[in-house]
Amino acid sequence: MWGLAQTLEARVLLRIEDHDRQRCQPRYEQALLEDLDWLGFEADVFPAAQYREGPCAGRQSDRDAAYRAAAAKLAERGLLFGCDCSRRDVAAAAGSELARSPAGELRYAGHCRDRGLALSDGVGWRLRMPPVRNPSPTLCWAARRRCRGSNAAIR
Repeated sequence: MWGLAQTLEARVLLRIEDHDRQRCQPRYEQALLEDLDWLGFEADVFPAAQYREGPCAGRQSDRDAAYRAAAAKLAERGLLFGCDCSRRDVAAAAGSELARSPAGELRYAGHCRDRGLALSDGVGWRLRMPPVRNPSPTLCWAARRRCRGSNAAIR
């Protein structure tokens, strides 16, 4: 990645996505940073040292206020809804072929979409989007700016 970034005159940004606070633990972040140090990789934006110093804008949990502000804007437009489905619930609903993507990934079936659950810290927050019929994957190669698929015009 670092070589490609250098070739493209780009920068490498290290981002720690620790939004799943039950499964993300500080020791995992520490191990990741130690591995990057051991490999000799140092990000151009948010290097490991910044994470070790304390709050860092590259760590998702340290940007909670920004995410809540963005979510509030979406909620004002009616685009968010609360969902109390567990991963097990979503997997159980995946019995039909419509519940899986062409790559076999689980798709949320929409069980809570119209239940009116409050947006609180005790439920998942889902983005209300129109149903997609016969989705077609789009493959974009950013370095070459070539796109294929039915959504190729969207970049």
